This record gives sequence, C-alpha cells and structure tokens, in this order.
Amino acid sequence: MAFSKRLTVLASLVKNKANVYDVGADHGQLEILLSSRVKKIIAVENKKGPYQNLLSATHELKNVHCYLGNGLDYLDEETNFLILAGLGSKTIIEIIDENLDKIKRLEYLLIDSHTDLRILREYFVSHRFYLDQEIIVSEKGIFYHLIRFKRGQRNYSMLELEFGLIKNDPLKKEEYNFLKAKTMKIIAQKIEAHMDTSLEIAYLERMKKYYEIDENHA
Repeated sequence: MAFSKRLTVLASLVKNKANVYDVGADHGQLEILLSSRVKKIIAVENKKGPYQNLLSATHELKNVHCYLGNGLDYLDEETNFLILAGLGSKTIIEIIDENLDKIKRLEYLLIDSHTDLRILREYFVSHRFYLDQEIIVSEKGIFYHLIRFKRGQRNYSMLELEFGLIKNDPLKKEEYNFLKAKTMKIIAQKIEAHMDTSLEIAYLERMKKYYEIDENHA
C-alpha cells in the first residue's frame, strides 16, 4: 500500500511504544503505519462509511481497537499520545474543551490542521503543552504543518506562535514564496476594490522577518 507523504511524516512523529488515541481515523492508514511500533491504538471514527473502511483495513491488527463515536469518548487511562489529524482548528478546540480533565494525563498531542494554526498553538500553550516539533510537508501544491506538542511549559514570541517552529525547516523558503504569492493576490484584489491593505502588508513584513528570507535570493 502506498502512503501519502503527509501521512508518513505524521506517523514518524509518533513515539515508539506509545498508547495512541486517533480521532477521525477514517481509512485506517495511520493505524497500519503505526501498529508495529506502538503498544495500542484506539481508533475513533464518527461516520459509518469510513468506520466500516477502518474496520476492514485494521481487522488483522491485534493492537488496534476501533470505535464508532465522537471525540475522546473512548479515551482510557493508558493513553498518552493523542492524534487530531485532518480536522479544523474549531473542531479540535471543541474536542479539547469538552475533555479538559481527560487531557491532563496525556504526554503528547499530534496536530494536523489546515486552518488557524496560530490559534491552535496559542490554545495548547495556554493549556500547558509546548511546541515539541513542527515539520512542513508539501503535497499536491499544499503546505501542511504537522505539530507535536508535549506536556510542559515554555515561552514563545508572538511570531513563533503565528508561524511556528520552522526556522530550520528545508521547505520554509518554498512555503514563504507560496504564502507571499497568495497574499499578494489578495492585496491586488483589495487595491482594485479600493480597500485597505495594511493588514496584508504587515503580515508580509512579519513573515519575511520570521522566515529570515532575503528577497534578493528568495
């Protein structure tokens, strides 16, 4: 079976021998990648079709336990590694807000969200998790930030919370160019509509500063 680059990197961020809980397990590919090196996986899916696919994909994996349900309904005391992948930031925050007592015993959180990463970083840091590792993955023209949080506290600058721990990431220049082009398009549209562009210009300046990009060689 061929696995996507994003899924392969996501799996690499899971600690060996962990007791894993995967929300929105979908097709079970992450479970297949992880089952040989973690102790146990609780895989939860809330849609019947994907749940049947999950059961079919993992039925031979003895350490994978599948449930049709929502959020952290099946989180047990052994679980120390929570995966929230392919979910929007609002959904992730809702899941955690409903289970604040349960997450206190978790050691790691692994997040793969495509929206509002600054909000998620701020949220988890405020709940006493620090940014342990962050990797940029480029796939089909989209840049993904895979973020692993660990229980503990550290202080971060506003730019670190906005853009992540990517200063040494090999894809940071490519992502910078992608984000710049996207923002420049918005600026052009706003200029044409006689709208204020100060927010976008300020964003570009912050991004250039944090990504440490020399425009002459970008």
